[in-house]
Amino acid sequence: IGYSKEDIIGKHFADIDLFNEDILPNYLDLFIEMVKGRNLGVLEVKLNTVSGDDLWVEIYASRLMKKGEAYALQVIFRDITKRKKAEEKVRRAKTLLEEKVRERTKDLEDIRERLEKDIELREHTEKALRESEAKYRTLVENANDAICITQDWKLAYCSRRFADINGYMPEEMYGREFL
Repeated sequence: IGYSKEDIIGKHFADIDLFNEDILPNYLDLFIEMVKGRNLGVLEVKLNTVSGDDLWVEIYASRLMKKGEAYALQVIFRDITKRKKAEEKVRRAKTLLEEKVRERTKDLEDIRERLEKDIELREHTEKALRESEAKYRTLVENANDAICITQDWKLAYCSRRFADINGYMPEEMYGREFL
């Protein structure tokens, strides 16, 4: 803390510049509760050092008794500054991680929405294609003209009328050379 024994011993803690003035009344109330005998357990407190730095401590205070009467308070301080700094780093990292998770979740939601739209469009397109193929098939199968489709100069499709003219079943025509 940086205070000498003379700066502390025998003085009321409110007279020592240990606490920020804005929270000093809270600590005075706690001090009164301890004097009355209330066990406050372990408190975590930020103290001011002589150099002006913050020092986090755990404070355990108990009344010292003599013949059933409290005659003093014993206060034990334990430096927890490193732990508090580590906790703050963890809090900042958690906040940063939560923000990144929110951003990534938003990105993934946007991707999911685009994929859903793409799937919907694809399904609509496939349905339209099936309907078009059915119309085309009906037209070709019922046409009076012979219709054939070649791929690499081999018959890939023959209408019934084409097969009737040639005397073969359509399945027998598939794969034959066109010329």
